[in-house]
Amino acid sequence: LTWIILLIAGSLGGFKIGRIEGLDKDVENSLGELLHAEPWYGYGWTRLDHAGPRTSPEPPDPFELRFIRFTIFSSRGRRRGGIGKIEHPGHELDGFWAAFVPRYAGSFNFTDHLVPCNTVIGPEEPAETEEVWEAMQHGEPRLAGWCEIRVLSREGKGMVDTVEP
Repeated sequence: LTWIILLIAGSLGGFKIGRIEGLDKDVENSLGELLHAEPWYGYGWTRLDHAGPRTSPEPPDPFELRFIRFTIFSSRGRRRGGIGKIEHPGHELDGFWAAFVPRYAGSFNFTDHLVPCNTVIGPEEPAETEEVWEAMQHGEPRLAGWCEIRVLSREGKGMVDTVEP
């Protein structure tokens, strides 16, 4: 009976048996590199300003961010996500910070095992917290939504299912 419960819970996304939640070891190669972030509408983006009620803006345009460090957004101490600084001249969010964590259980990277990430964006460096949504407490505007984050190709565009011979 215990195994049946574990298998059902695992199939419902509660956890994956034998899998690590978050970013796999391959992403260490991307530290210090520019990554491409593709915002998705998903359930919507939210503006988290203290000055008024939450609003639902359109997702920001795609942008590049420099992957600064890993972070632990989990009380279990696992490497779940990362922090980057947006470096995209001319973009409305250039110079802002982004904190991100995969939405789903599993082991993911920025090349061939992509995943939508819960993402918060703000003007100040994110705090080290257990929850990604709590990482941005100060400054305006602050945005929250989904992004797919991947390495940049040599042409400066986000790679999508690119296989080189």
